[in-house]
Amino acid sequence: ALYGSDAVAGVVNVILRRDFDGVGTSGQFGASSDGGYVRVQADIVGGRKWNGGGFLLAYDFTRSSDIEARQRSYTASLLPDTSLFPSQNRHAVTFSGHQDLGGGVFAKIDALYSFRKSRAAG
Repeated sequence: ALYGSDAVAGVVNVILRRDFDGVGTSGQFGASSDGGYVRVQADIVGGRKWNGGGFLLAYDFTRSSDIEARQRSYTASLLPDTSLFPSQNRHAVTFSGHQDLGGGVFAKIDALYSFRKSRAAG
């Protein structure tokens, strides 16, 4: 509702925690019960704040394996090596910094980097 009727495909509004102080990590592991698609995800975020400023640096890694037709019973009409879902590797880095320069002047920077690689066979 905030973005009006033009937001028909959905809106993602990322708000970074600018005053993050410390280090945090998380990880996930998941797998399909039908075979194929194993997903591993890990991330780390660190930040420091000081009077009038601070920064945040985060890194995220995700790897997922592919799903091939031979791994699903409902794809018997396809060649066994046909890729239903490609394998993927993703690296993402986020940096955010801010500083109060005084007199109502603020310096802010947000930088995002992402590298994704996928491979499908068949």
